[in-house]
Amino acid sequence: MIYNFLQFFVKVALNFYFRTIYFLNEKSLPENQPIIIAANHSNSAMDALLISGLYKRKDLYWLARGDIFKRKLMAKFMAAVKTAPIYRSSEVGYVDIKRNNESFKVCFDLLNQNKMVGLFPEGVTIHERKLQVPFKKGLARLAFQAHENIGRPVLIVPVGVSYHSLIKPRTDAFVYFGEPFSTEMFYDTYCQNPNKALKDFTLYLEKKLNDEIINYDLVTNQNDLNKVLDTQNKKVFLEKGIK
Repeated sequence: MIYNFLQFFVKVALNFYFRTIYFLNEKSLPENQPIIIAANHSNSAMDALLISGLYKRKDLYWLARGDIFKRKLMAKFMAAVKTAPIYRSSEVGYVDIKRNNESFKVCFDLLNQNKMVGLFPEGVTIHERKLQVPFKKGLARLAFQAHENIGRPVLIVPVGVSYHSLIKPRTDAFVYFGEPFSTEMFYDTYCQNPNKALKDFTLYLEKKLNDEIINYDLVTNQNDLNKVLDTQNKKVFLEKGIK
């Protein structure tokens, strides 16, 4: 109940905050399959709010940095909005990194039910339009372990989130759902050489996600935006405002 209310509230707030939101190609996501959403992370919580607030499906769960969950009240709120903790060694050390096992089990259960899990492979938020590479390998580990745990491939969907301005209100935002790829592409390699598979998967994801990000420095008007979209093979219908 609280999630539905907050999703409606966020959608209305985003409509006031942004001048135009281009929310594209989300219909390309297949149904009844386990999906991991992999999005770039240039604008802190706004990236997740845009995706969850505007996406009509309500089965998207996020992984967020573990230190947010230190306070019990905040932990309960995060759980209510379908978010689980993910811990980084830089925050808790290598010993406590095992606390991720519980979050991974939650993800396995969700994916086994053909729901979606979202996370940011860059690992941290840095207010820049370009990707922060190299990516962390946590997403790759989650994807392969989920494949093993549920006994079938998992789809990865790169989602590019861009802003004409990262700090000013009444600007333009752009969310593009890229074409999915499957853990099956790298799974044979993973069974024989896990480290190589993690590296190959992560490099492939970096390239795929980079292709989904619009360089707003090129965009000064609608014609320029259409040229950029066409250059990046994004020949999709643009709908002004929020759907």
